[in-house]
Amino acid sequence: DIDLMAVGTVSPMELALPLRHAHELLGRAINPTVYTPTEFEKKQKAKDHFLTQVLDKPKLFVIGNQDELGKIAGPVRHG
Repeated sequence: DIDLMAVGTVSPMELALPLRHAHELLGRAINPTVYTPTEFEKKQKAKDHFLTQVLDKPKLFVIGNQDELGKIAGPVRHG
């Protein structure tokens, strides 16, 4: 499986078709988690277990980069 985190104003419905195409192309299930920037910040401040684990592990950026993530999350591990 591929775990995908989106931070922004995209809705899960907007991701449905692109994720279906990616699933067909890759042959792997894609599990999206979508946060608005405000939700992301609240969860990070609350030290949300899931979010903390994601931020501590290596990441592959599909759109954006480590610097953009750092703007909302502060310094995070490179991956």
